[in-house]
Amino acid sequence: MCLKNRRNVQKGETVIVKEGVKMKKASRLTRLISTFLCAVMLFTLLPISNAMATTNGNLQIEDVYTDKAAYAPGGEAIITVQLSNPTSTNATEVVTLKTYHLENCLATDSLPVSVNANETTNITYTWNCPTNDYTGYIVEVSLNNGEFDSVAIDVSSDFSRFPRYGYSVDFDAGETLQESTALIEELVRDYHINVVQYYDWMWRHEKVVPSGAADSWIDMFGNTISKDSITQRINAGHLLNQSAMAYQMAYMAREDYEDYAVKKEWGLYKNKDYNTSYNETDNSTINDIDQLIFPLEGDPAPVLHVFNPENKAWQEFMLNQYEDAIDLLGFDGIHIDQMGSYWGNIDYYDYNGNYVDLGKTFPGYVDTIKAGLENKYSAGAYVTMNMVNGGTPANDSFSSEYITKYADTDFSFSEIWENSNTYNDLKSFIEWSRDNSDGKAMVLAAYMNQYDTLGTTIQAEDAVGDGVYVATNPEGVTYVSGFDQIGDSLTFSVSVPEAGYYSLVMTYSNGTETRSTKSIIVDDAPCMTVSFDPTRTGVMPAEPSWGVFSGENAFTAPKMLYLSAGNHSIEIRQDATSTGGDIQLDKLTVSMFNDASVRLTDAAVAASGAYHIEMGTGLSAANGSDNYSDAVMLGHPYYPKAFKTMSSNLREAMKSHYDFITGYENLLYDPDVTPGDGGLQNLSIAGESISGSGEPGKIWFIPKDKGEDYSIVHLINLTSEQDTNWRNATTAPTAKNNLSVKYYYTNDRTVAGVYVASPDYNACLSENLSYTLGSDSTGHYIMFTVPKLEYWDMVFIKWAAQGSTTTIEAENMILSGVGTNTDHAGFSGTGFVDGYGDLYDSVTFDIVTPSDGYYSLIFSYANATDSECSRELFIDGESRGKTTFPNGSSWDEWRTVEKGIYLTAGVHRAVVLVTEKYSGFINLDKVTVTELFESSRSLYLNNWNDTSYIWKAADINPAQAPLSDGPGIYEMRYYDGTPNGDYNENQIRNYSMFLRNNTENKSYTTGSKFDATGYFDAEGVLNTTYTSYDGGLLPVEVKRSYSVVPNENFMIVTYDVTNLTSELQNFSILDMLHVENHSTSNITSSYQSSTDTIVTDMTAAGQYVIAHGCFGVADGFQVANDADSNAASATCSPWVTFDQNGTLKNNTSVNATDISTAYMKSVSLGAHETQTFSFYTAICGSATEMQTTLTKIRTKTAAEWTQLTRNAYDAWLRTGKQTSLPDSRLNDAYNSILVLIKQSTVPGSYEDSAGNTVHKFAAMPATTNPSAYSYKVWARDSAVTAMSYDASGHLDEAEAYWLWLADRQIKSDQGDWKQPGAFWTCYWLWDNSPVSFVEPEYDSVGMFLIGVYRHYEALPAAARQAFLNKIWPAYKMSSDLVCNGIQSNGFGAGDCSIWEEQFEYNAFTQALYAAGLDAAQKLAKDLGLQDLADSYNGAAGTIRSAIQRSSTDGVAGLYNTTDGDSNWWYYNRAVNLDGTPRTTVDSSSDVLFTYGVLDMASKRAYNHYRKITATISRDGTGIARYQGDTFYTGKNSWDPGGAETLDDEPSWPQMTMWIAMMELNSGYHALQERGYDRLQWYVDRTALGYMPAGECVSNITFKPVVSTMCEPITGAAYIMTALAYDEQFDMRIVPQQYNAGAYQGITVNGGCTNTSDPYDTVSDWGQWTYVPYYLDEIGDTGKATRDIHKVYLCNDDSNLYIRIDTAGKSLPVYQAPNDLFSVAVYSEDFKHQTMATNNTSLQQSLLGRDCAFAFMRSSDSDVFHKFTAAGGNWSQSGAITNVIAPQWETNSGRIEMVIPLSELSSTGVAGADDWANLVIAIGDNSGSGWQDSDLVHIHYRITSSMQTWLFGNSEV
Repeated sequence: MCLKNRRNVQKGETVIVKEGVKMKKASRLTRLISTFLCAVMLFTLLPISNAMATTNGNLQIEDVYTDKAAYAPGGEAIITVQLSNPTSTNATEVVTLKTYHLENCLATDSLPVSVNANETTNITYTWNCPTNDYTGYIVEVSLNNGEFDSVAIDVSSDFSRFPRYGYSVDFDAGETLQESTALIEELVRDYHINVVQYYDWMWRHEKVVPSGAADSWIDMFGNTISKDSITQRINAGHLLNQSAMAYQMAYMAREDYEDYAVKKEWGLYKNKDYNTSYNETDNSTINDIDQLIFPLEGDPAPVLHVFNPENKAWQEFMLNQYEDAIDLLGFDGIHIDQMGSYWGNIDYYDYNGNYVDLGKTFPGYVDTIKAGLENKYSAGAYVTMNMVNGGTPANDSFSSEYITKYADTDFSFSEIWENSNTYNDLKSFIEWSRDNSDGKAMVLAAYMNQYDTLGTTIQAEDAVGDGVYVATNPEGVTYVSGFDQIGDSLTFSVSVPEAGYYSLVMTYSNGTETRSTKSIIVDDAPCMTVSFDPTRTGVMPAEPSWGVFSGENAFTAPKMLYLSAGNHSIEIRQDATSTGGDIQLDKLTVSMFNDASVRLTDAAVAASGAYHIEMGTGLSAANGSDNYSDAVMLGHPYYPKAFKTMSSNLREAMKSHYDFITGYENLLYDPDVTPGDGGLQNLSIAGESISGSGEPGKIWFIPKDKGEDYSIVHLINLTSEQDTNWRNATTAPTAKNNLSVKYYYTNDRTVAGVYVASPDYNACLSENLSYTLGSDSTGHYIMFTVPKLEYWDMVFIKWAAQGSTTTIEAENMILSGVGTNTDHAGFSGTGFVDGYGDLYDSVTFDIVTPSDGYYSLIFSYANATDSECSRELFIDGESRGKTTFPNGSSWDEWRTVEKGIYLTAGVHRAVVLVTEKYSGFINLDKVTVTELFESSRSLYLNNWNDTSYIWKAADINPAQAPLSDGPGIYEMRYYDGTPNGDYNENQIRNYSMFLRNNTENKSYTTGSKFDATGYFDAEGVLNTTYTSYDGGLLPVEVKRSYSVVPNENFMIVTYDVTNLTSELQNFSILDMLHVENHSTSNITSSYQSSTDTIVTDMTAAGQYVIAHGCFGVADGFQVANDADSNAASATCSPWVTFDQNGTLKNNTSVNATDISTAYMKSVSLGAHETQTFSFYTAICGSATEMQTTLTKIRTKTAAEWTQLTRNAYDAWLRTGKQTSLPDSRLNDAYNSILVLIKQSTVPGSYEDSAGNTVHKFAAMPATTNPSAYSYKVWARDSAVTAMSYDASGHLDEAEAYWLWLADRQIKSDQGDWKQPGAFWTCYWLWDNSPVSFVEPEYDSVGMFLIGVYRHYEALPAAARQAFLNKIWPAYKMSSDLVCNGIQSNGFGAGDCSIWEEQFEYNAFTQALYAAGLDAAQKLAKDLGLQDLADSYNGAAGTIRSAIQRSSTDGVAGLYNTTDGDSNWWYYNRAVNLDGTPRTTVDSSSDVLFTYGVLDMASKRAYNHYRKITATISRDGTGIARYQGDTFYTGKNSWDPGGAETLDDEPSWPQMTMWIAMMELNSGYHALQERGYDRLQWYVDRTALGYMPAGECVSNITFKPVVSTMCEPITGAAYIMTALAYDEQFDMRIVPQQYNAGAYQGITVNGGCTNTSDPYDTVSDWGQWTYVPYYLDEIGDTGKATRDIHKVYLCNDDSNLYIRIDTAGKSLPVYQAPNDLFSVAVYSEDFKHQTMATNNTSLQQSLLGRDCAFAFMRSSDSDVFHKFTAAGGNWSQSGAITNVIAPQWETNSGRIEMVIPLSELSSTGVAGADDWANLVIAIGDNSGSGWQDSDLVHIHYRITSSMQTWLFGNSEV
């Protein structure tokens, strides 16, 4: 047998003689001398040998290994050193062990050992492992004679951090415990395999072991599987700290699965015929199966059937199977497999006809399995899932992205196929996967040399035949055939270079349907049997063909053949044991792996950060002394296939490789190891061609960083590669020696050491490299020499500790193609970069970040090119998109621009690159790195009653000058509570703060120079902080908070002043209020010493009384004529004297037109000390009221009033719904946004003469920043915001708004668009007057209808009628407006919504029309107005049908069907007024689904979702308004704040929430989690304190635009989406009745299936594919199996056809005891003749219709009854016998009915355009009598073959 030698290092060569086989030991360099100081000895040495030596220096290290795969922290590791003495004399030596972690020597120990002559002995050492978890070590073992070796140790408590994945197959009966143990021990000892995938161990895919206590079972290939073999191996692994994963398919079950409790309705189908039958004796009938299948070779053929992983019943069933695997066999977890996109680009359907996106189903499946296992097993259980054909999203659109990100796997796994063909593809996929999964470990199944025939190959025609003949087929293949008589044979002469195990690969053809077997005779001894399966033209059940030759379909048993080195004869013989017929044999290959390709691929995989599953337990062996071979390497997707074998050199290399990846696991695999940048500016090697992307013929460098501590450069030698396909065989690379390397870095980092390590030499030990520091035109570098590069070296640079990056000067960056200069003043540092604009010019720099989060790169640059310039930013080799550099005035103007990025903690390399797309010349001065930050610039506050305030920062709009008075309250508005009162007059100019540093006699009194932040906390307090002054930091931190006390007329203002210096400082604060006199009359103000309050009485000017007071004692005050700037005057403005000398005049009264008041507070603060003090303002209608208010203020302290405010907001939040989302930030954002909406809602009501409350004010501004949109209320926007009040349970605020909006409605015909029921686009916030903007925008009408209905539903039942009575007149008026506006094309009236750009029939408004009318019909019915409800239903149906029409129809609809691939069809933005489609991809059309106009579960909806997310998601999560949107870019005169977004198509948070709503309603767990991601994205793009964005956010800066921040509607979108994710809200409206009518004939079969061909049954359901369906409310009945979900209706010339789908998806069998159901249809007379009617059902339920006919069948009868109304009752009028009685399918809960049209008419004839109301009912009898469970109302039009259909939803 082959020798299993470890690495051996010694000068010269020594021949070892063992077991009669001679092998050379590998020549090694003398060990390198370590320079490290070693620490305390941790080893206990336990010598075994007691022999005494008489000579020194002759021992050799044969092997070093550990006793376990991994060790617990603090555990004991036993290291075995195998020593041999090849001499004839006893020998003694000193064995030294040194333990390293990376470059550090942690321990050393040594002792003498002795070995007798010509003997081998084992020495064991026990090492107490450190307590550090997840750490790799290298133990060096050396002898004084220079011999040395090493072994790795992994100290990890959980394998999933570093999964060195192996595999095990072939669990034969008779395997002994010793054999099982040996198989597992080899994987542990030689390769540190800590987890094993047990492949194809199960009985059936859906039944893992047979019922009962079976000791063995037969798998689908006829193999006997021994339970003992499995458990022995698993148990052996457990003793060695090795875990076991049970291989299982996610979705497979074998033929006859229903015998094992699996149901076909869980299946996944390629069409809707749903046949699962086939003739097991005729493989051709397999193709008739409609379920997705994977047939395999066999007799009979095993057929794997596919099931829907998202199906809950299937998930639960398979969870039980997995639990059986763990309970019965001892597995530790489940390895879940799939087939990828094996079935091609087809549509998949579940059993109920719903489209299934298979790739999105896996996360839901995995998460259910993982949660179930964790629930059952206290220690949990591991789960991973195969991302088949993995690749980056650009290469793999099937499953990789969603499994990595959303599946709760313990580590990632991917089987690699064509999506990742090259070395660099592997690297890109691994790095992307680790990033997308937040650093999960990654394992690849990459089958080496799979398509290569390697090894010793002999053509069949060159072998010696007996009874066979040579022939050549038409394709030119020469083969040997004639193996049809006993004795026929073919003998090959082969020569193998070394002794060992080999596999035989035979390339052959078998054109029969039968497997053929032959015997293998080796060196004249019977040895093996080989099986030749049919060779087919395609996958099973394709026809076998003699023209197809295969090297994969032959299987030998045993699988491995032991051969000694030299010549052998291998004979293939037809003998008495042979079965089957002839074959055509092309060649025989004694197959081996190509060493170089394996080693290079393993290097690429490991260097990129992944593991490679490749080492497996030995296979059954022939012709050797053991029953099992050595460990084998995986080379085939069917793991048990012995495809190729390893040479001894490769085997040794693999042992070294696994030592290396174990010992250095922390530099290779730790979660904080991040990719670097592969640009050539980062590295150079003298005299060598290098590549950062794995190009052939070059040295490939792969840079990485580990946190802040290490930079890593992997060097992989591809210099001999001809291509970069990792699978392909290649030649061994030429070794490189003494490589001179320059590594470029930014000079703010300090090098602490440079090291190299390799699995190829030096026994994996690291070497300390000498280095020098220098700089050249590229930048600063570290230069060092790598002594040797064979396959793979790892260089790691240790950095000294450093702080986070703040500023990087451009001249100190790594420069490529650019220069530096100093010829423009104003730069920082020593210069700047210029000449920066040619293609591929770049600057590179490192960023050190302290924590994960969003950061801003602030570029200081100059651009005088007269145009915008741009660059592409790369971080760690990954593009982060565009960075924009707007044009400036000259090259001397240094400007700043920001780029937002998300970075993990650690070091990141940034490259700012000129590309073909992003170009232009700039000068670059520096880059500053800060945490990404934005603050609201303006916020509203109110007291819930009659007062509103507006706080503003100084810089509220980038397109406007800063406010001169700085941050503060700029508006105080008061409503007097009268019918004619309003808020029009702002009572103040400003209420501001100014500052003096008395210690330094410095004033901070220019308000416009202050920067300040502001936000509401969740308790209603506005917190502001003054952050800087004139661009510099303040010496003091000033926090000014505002508490507007609910239902009180005053505001508490509290300062927290903190000394930021280390010295005693004295500061003064000026708290200054400047009132606004809107008249020319004098007003008065006076100081009241008793209350320390200044009261300003403006009643003489027709205004109000305002107070300004101080809690505690102020250090000065002033009552001033603000127009007086004379510092000597007693009445001068307080600002004047405070600015000059920090004093106030303490003037007590003034009478003037322009008054200001102020208090001064001086504080002496020690180092970092804080002091707190407070002021207040109040406003009242009269002086008397003010005195009462001042008395009340003085009853509490400022802190108490503030706490009262906090308590009030806390109580208010708790009256509504609260979220409990996993990320607590999302819950905090929810609360803060609700507070903002509450604070932004302007309050104000009065009682009319009848005592009714009139909500005169209840709306909110478009945005809390009035700089762009002033004080407009958008009726649409505020309606959506009111919906969020209802959704969150704040019904009082919502009701006030809906009544307010009803009062704003246009009540009479005012010409043009101003018709009764309409609304103006905008209203003035302060007096409710209309504001002309862009009209008409009828979307507000739809919002009104929807919102009022939602509020009505949210109200307690007792309150509904009173509300409806109030609002119904206005509600009806708007409903009628929509109905009356329907155009000849079926759309509602065109308008300018939503984007106010052009008049059109846009999807947004049309969706709101339809949803609004759906709501209106419900309210009309509740009021008993059935005719009106019918009218609204009809109008909604007309609009819905128009929406559903194709855009290519003669009369264009909205559904765009022009793409050749139907998966990309979508709903257009609009239809133009000229009838042409407006095909813009526009996210506003998403409301079709969010409001329930169309079914999100339909294929149309999913196609639309796919199109939207693929087209207008610029940053991968945020959604833009529409293609080509330039709003907020500065390209338009109407942009609110100029060039705020820096690029087209900015993301709109509101649109992003709508797409999230679609995802939450999709039914896919993965998409629901994607929706959750969007919630997190939203929160990440809020301002400080979770203040919601304005209309959009920049995809460049990641910041919200400030000019329209904060926008209540944007906040409302988040509120509703968060509640939807938390399953507390659903925005969709399900109509109570539909209009329907479609022409389609249906053939209804008994049992709903045509069984005329028992092997190709055809379900009826495929016929319904194009028939429109209509949704019913789910959950409106207590029994899911009697709850109607969908109803389909159509007719042909003879019959009406109805299909009913129940929500419970099941129905009882015929005559099931105590479980009966009935189906009935009640119908008006389609001819509407005068005849008797009945409005109650057969079970006495109210039908809501006067029906003439009833048709019913119950499940206990086969009679289809007809009833006629008579005398208020139902009279049976016979049975319907000329059509089939209603049929149902028990396992899907679907029902079909056929009713002759003649039975629906009093005249016996019903035809086209006849209408009638139908009521479809399901009844239930569970043993206590019949009752109706659910009813659906349909208004049906009999439709001719020439008529346009009326549409609801469509499956396709």
